[in-house]
Amino acid sequence: MKDDKIFSIQALADRTGTTRRTIRYYVQRGLLPRPEGGGRGHYYTEEHLRRLAVIKKWRRQGVPLEKMRELLEAGEPASVSSAGEVTSVQEPGPAAAAPPEVSTWDHVEVAPGVVLKVRRGMLSREEMTRVVEAARAALRDGSGAPEVDDEVSREQKEDQR
Repeated sequence: MKDDKIFSIQALADRTGTTRRTIRYYVQRGLLPRPEGGGRGHYYTEEHLRRLAVIKKWRRQGVPLEKMRELLEAGEPASVSSAGEVTSVQEPGPAAAAPPEVSTWDHVEVAPGVVLKVRRGMLSREEMTRVVEAARAALRDGSGAPEVDDEVSREQKEDQR
């Protein structure tokens, strides 16, 4: 089924609020299909318009480009009016993959094999320093040792008998 609307790269860029360079980059990265036609007669379709709308939405959410490519290959929903304007970008339904929640974490090794994981921005630098120092102190004096270690030690002693 052929799309009714066709766009030059400039018309597509104007309609989506992006640049021609960005459109070419997305094609190169596999986020957008190559334009239809060949040479100077190449053109973009409503499918390109829909994909760019979804890409822009996911960029605002911080989705990495590689993950976007995977999600777009699985199929992305968007609505385009008969005038070729993006009217809405729908949330993926149960059959489509939803964009991932993106968050950044700080990992601090407080002892060999013990890592403290804190969502970035949750604690100030001073608070983080106090938490790390408290965790290290708890591990040094034994008050913070997990109960599992005691169970493992008992099991190992029983196995030795």
